[in-house]
Amino acid sequence: TRSRRAITGFSMGGFGAAKFAAKFPDTFAACVIYDGALHTWTTLNANHPDIVAEIFNGSEAAFNQFSPWTWTTTNAMQLRAEMRFRQVVAALTVYGRPWRDFVRVTNAIAEPYIETGLPHSLGPILDAEGTNSWHYLAQAFAAASAPPLTPVVLPGGTNVSLTWPSVPDERFDVRRAASLAAPVVWQTLVTNWPASATTTTEFTHTNALLAPTGFYHIERKP
Repeated sequence: TRSRRAITGFSMGGFGAAKFAAKFPDTFAACVIYDGALHTWTTLNANHPDIVAEIFNGSEAAFNQFSPWTWTTTNAMQLRAEMRFRQVVAALTVYGRPWRDFVRVTNAIAEPYIETGLPHSLGPILDAEGTNSWHYLAQAFAAASAPPLTPVVLPGGTNVSLTWPSVPDERFDVRRAASLAAPVVWQTLVTNWPASATTTTEFTHTNALLAPTGFYHIERKP
């Protein structure tokens, strides 16, 4: 099941793992990228014209069907709510940093990002960060198995009351954006908001209805 399935990859395998996770968010709960060769069409043409010709027949449209950049844009809303990415970078910072900014800033998708300073070799990277990745995947599986965070929005005067399913001892971050057009800018309303003792938790955003639009993102903390 999705709640117990993750995908990881190294180098060009990191590109593939990111693509599969972004294209099929109903299939995977998490993705870990190890020093991914996260090429765009531009960088692939500049560095691997043989791949451009032999695999994609010189077609950007063909490349886009296999590009994590394309599928992240297409499925940004679902990925933002459900996918857990983790990126561990060694020598390929030239690809890792633009992907980090694309995921975090352009699409507002949470992604832990670690630069190790190591060479482009999987063994040393796993020695340094493999255990941390396993812990991260365990958290992702737990979050995917938890009740879905589908809030009920109830207006009251100028305020908005959000309620969602929860269990005792859980904690949540609540954010709001004025628009979901990229790049999405999320305003943090509260962090580590404690669950109630009942089966639902409530948070009231005061004066929310004074703004013409508003979108909320509730994240369960690991």
